[in-house]
Amino acid sequence: MLLRPAILGFVIAVVLAGLMPFGAHGSGHAEIAKHGQEGVPETALLPVADDVSDSAINMEPVLLGYVNFPPHSYFEDGKAKGPYLLGSIKILERANLSYELVELPVARLYKEIANGKVHVWTGISGHAGHDRATIMDDTPIGILKLRIYGVGSPPPTFENLRNTALIVIGGYQYAGLLRRQPPADRGVTLIPAQSHRSAFELMSVGRARYVMDYDQSAQQAISALGLGDVKATVVEDVPIYYYVSRAAPDPEGLLKIMQDGRKVLHREQKK
Repeated sequence: MLLRPAILGFVIAVVLAGLMPFGAHGSGHAEIAKHGQEGVPETALLPVADDVSDSAINMEPVLLGYVNFPPHSYFEDGKAKGPYLLGSIKILERANLSYELVELPVARLYKEIANGKVHVWTGISGHAGHDRATIMDDTPIGILKLRIYGVGSPPPTFENLRNTALIVIGGYQYAGLLRRQPPADRGVTLIPAQSHRSAFELMSVGRARYVMDYDQSAQQAISALGLGDVKATVVEDVPIYYYVSRAAPDPEGLLKIMQDGRKVLHREQKK
C-alpha cells in the first residue's frame, strides 16, 4: 500500500552540526507513511552548512527506509515510533528536508536501497550486495545484542549448536553470521519465522528448542506471550549505522547530513 505524505516543500537549509538515539515511487515500496507532526517533536532548524552541494539542496523527497522492528523502529496508530526511526526523522526535519517513510521487509529493503528506491536507513553490515551498494556512517548510532534463547537451561553458543533446529527471523542475515558460519555445516536446520513474536510462538509449541533474535525485540515478544524460564546465550553485539544508497541523489551530501545530525542528537542526549 502506498500513501504519499504531505511534503514540506523545497529544501531551504541543511545541517552544519549533527543528531542520534538514538501515487508513488514504484511497486517496490511496501508502504509509505505520513511524516511530520505525528510522533516527532517540533524542533528548530539547524544552521546552514557552507559545504553541502547544490544537488543535496535539490533532493526531494528523501526516501527513508525502515524495517518493522519494535521497539527500535515501527509505525503504530498512525505514528512513527522507536528511537532509530524517530532519530532519523528528527535529523531530516531539522534540515528541512522533505521525506517519505518506506516500510519494507528486510530482504526487500536490501534490494531497494541498492537500486535507489530507498535512499537511507539505519541498518547493519554483512549483506554483500547491500554493503557494495551503500556508503556507511563512520560511527554507530546504537548496538543490537544478538542472543540465542531457549527454555530451561541456557542454550549452547552459536558455534556449539549441533544437529538441531534453530528458529530465525525470515530475511535476517544477522550481520552476515549465517554466511560466515553456515549452520548446515553443523547439522543445524533453520526455521524462518515471520516476526519476532511468531519466532517465540514456534518455540513455545515445540517447533524447535532455540530462537536466535535481537535482545530488546525478543524480550518484548517473550513478555507479550507470557513465556517463563527463558534463558539467553550471547552470540555477539551488532552495531547499527546510517547507510546511504550510492544510487541516491548526492549520497555523500545526504550522508553528511545524517552524520552531522547524529552528532547533535548524541550531544542532546548527554545533557
